[in-house]
Amino acid sequence: MGGSYKLNKMATSIAKLQSIVPNSFQPMALSYVFNSMVKLAGTAGIRIESLTHTNARVSLQNKKKIQNHIGGLHACSRY
Repeated sequence: MGGSYKLNKMATSIAKLQSIVPNSFQPMALSYVFNSMVKLAGTAGIRIESLTHTNARVSLQNKKKIQNHIGGLHACSRY
């Protein structure tokens, strides 16, 4: 396989953001970009804590609007 590949729209946006936004503001900026591109993520209010090529750490609060019928996180919001 070749060593070159084309980044998709989200990966391109994130790479650009990571190159210009100071580290202290990256979680907020990354969360905004991701949540604006992924509908459920925006609804759920996912927060990207850190993002590297090999690791992603996110957090999600158990809010009423993303709960299932028994009060837990809806299955779509868990993965």
